[in-house]
Amino acid sequence: MRVKELFFDAPAVRRAMDDASHKALSRIGAFLRTRARGSMREAKGPSRPGKPPHAHVGTIKRLLFFSYDRATRSVVVGPVRFGRTEAPRTLEFGGRTRAPNLRRTLRRYRDGGEIAIGLAAGRTTTLARNTLLGTVPVSYTLLRTEAQVRRANELNERLYGPLYRNITVRTRPFMAPALGKEIRKGTIPAAWEHSIRGT
Repeated sequence: MRVKELFFDAPAVRRAMDDASHKALSRIGAFLRTRARGSMREAKGPSRPGKPPHAHVGTIKRLLFFSYDRATRSVVVGPVRFGRTEAPRTLEFGGRTRAPNLRRTLRRYRDGGEIAIGLAAGRTTTLARNTLLGTVPVSYTLLRTEAQVRRANELNERLYGPLYRNITVRTRPFMAPALGKEIRKGTIPAAWEHSIRGT
């Protein structure tokens, strides 16, 4: 990741800053990152809107960094983008995003997949429950042709809906509250004071 080139222990960053600024900004970044990470509790289910997100698998916490911003000569703290998702930004500010439909399965060549809906009970037919069509008999087969793959995906979508759905996410900020707490605590001016004194 390019952000690593701007970490405070990178030689180019050290050369671009005086010692006092380097100490102060790296200390501020470390405090803010620690505060933001600590606000994400490990718990099942989503957090309440307005509260920091729960850390289900720790992805955001692991990708939370601080680095030097050459343009503003300041420290930037926050999660780097991972994959194509906008999850960290959406959690912080709220908004619309796409969520995977956990009931859908993308069928592929040589997979087992749906071949018919509504046939009489048979060796390869089973009742699919809680589908968009209710409880219906669904027949399956090994998908040996591209036509069968397309058919299976069409039937899977009829049964369970699209692969992704658009949802509205209410804010669950973690960076702004961390900054607010560190400002109230006096961390930022204290970091500059320590750096100037050399402590």
